[in-house]
Amino acid sequence: MKLPRELQVPMVITDIVLIDVVEFSRLSDEDQMKTVLVMNHEIVSVIGLLCGQTLRDPAEAVLGLIPTGDGTYVILHPGIGGYGPLFAVSIRNCLLMASQNAGGLFKGVRVAAHLGSAMPYYDLTGRTNFVGSGLNNAARLLQLPDDIKKEAEGFSGDKNFVVVSRDCWRHFEKAFALKRQRKFYNAMKFRWSNLRSTPDKHPRTRKHRFRFVESSRHVVVNPPRPSDIQARMKQFAQQVP
Repeated sequence: MKLPRELQVPMVITDIVLIDVVEFSRLSDEDQMKTVLVMNHEIVSVIGLLCGQTLRDPAEAVLGLIPTGDGTYVILHPGIGGYGPLFAVSIRNCLLMASQNAGGLFKGVRVAAHLGSAMPYYDLTGRTNFVGSGLNNAARLLQLPDDIKKEAEGFSGDKNFVVVSRDCWRHFEKAFALKRQRKFYNAMKFRWSNLRSTPDKHPRTRKHRFRFVESSRHVVVNPPRPSDIQARMKQFAQQVP
């Protein structure tokens, strides 16, 4: 039975990026507080900077920021669809630099990017929050078995790895012309692993498929400008039979 319109929950399908601080629970109370303050400030600053450089309002790039205690969900706006992997490596690089500037405050940052569903609602504090399978699946990408986690660390060279789901990667690959712009991606030392998979905890018959991605630690990639999006939409429309 279809729910009445007033009872239907709005849903968006978009890139969801989850940022997680390595071994956050092992930090002292004081360092946990410092870490949260540094991380929150850096995330907001980076989003503002990236948007400002492309004449885009932050609200046109990010639908919401959801703290998790030891990290943050960043719900990207569907209008910059496909940007998830590039945002993931960019925010990872910026947070590592912020940690170094703070004297090596935390041991590392892991980031996951997934294309999935998110549903906004007002939580008990009256603020906009999100739920949805997209957030759950993004979290699963960081709950890797020890053997695959070691492979991720080996690919990145340390604990600061980035994981991108298969669906998010496909979206990025098409939207950002990965094959046609190889010189650009080579210049930023952007590379990716073969497709991997791991079973879900519940049920284990379901699999999560993903890649590890890496870039130069000095790279930050801006979101596409509104004019870029409009040109890309026209191009896609011409390709549709």
